[in-house]
Amino acid sequence: MDDTTKMVALLRRLKTEMNGAVVGAMQERGVDYPLSYGVSVATIREIAADYAPDHSLALLLFRQQVRELRLAAAFIDDPARVTPQQMDEWAEAFDRAEIVEQVVWALFRRVKHTARTSLSWMGADRPMKRYAGLLTAASSLDEEWCGGDPEAFLEAVGRIGEEGNLPAAVRRGIFRLLLRLSGTSAGMLRKTKELLAEYAASGDASLRDVAAEAGWQIEYAQDE
Repeated sequence: MDDTTKMVALLRRLKTEMNGAVVGAMQERGVDYPLSYGVSVATIREIAADYAPDHSLALLLFRQQVRELRLAAAFIDDPARVTPQQMDEWAEAFDRAEIVEQVVWALFRRVKHTARTSLSWMGADRPMKRYAGLLTAASSLDEEWCGGDPEAFLEAVGRIGEEGNLPAAVRRGIFRLLLRLSGTSAGMLRKTKELLAEYAASGDASLRDVAAEAGWQIEYAQDE
């Protein structure tokens, strides 16, 4: 069975789980796709499992402008076959937080050497690509990340903060990455807290939000 035939079969199964109410609710929240059937992420993951791992099929699915197929691509792809070029192409195409979060959690964080790749995305102009960089670095399972250079990631966060007026998705990514950085060493914990103190005193509401959210999460993590 070729990839196109597999895609048609997969889409047929997904369409049987169509939920118009979910689509309507998503649109009310401002989450609008070119085409969406309102299938839950859990159901997409369950159906996609029957096709995984399949790298070439995943590449085909992600090129489609259908929410369910793009999400299925993340669950079907083989992390061992994902290349930096593919990651860059997908990151460039990210346009919705849901897609970023599922691709990062299901796929990118499991790819070797993703932390370094993600660092370059943090300087992107597009918020969703920047969010992908922050979230991938924060979530990476790459063993080399823990022995890497956390300073470079903290500096990248600092540069993002200098711009101010941060979109909600970027703020969420910063929360996650600062929490990860603060746990790498006592020195990084101190530097992270110093950055958060600057954010807390900022006149920019988005930076104060970062300080409030990341601050309590870091304190909670220390108490555990």
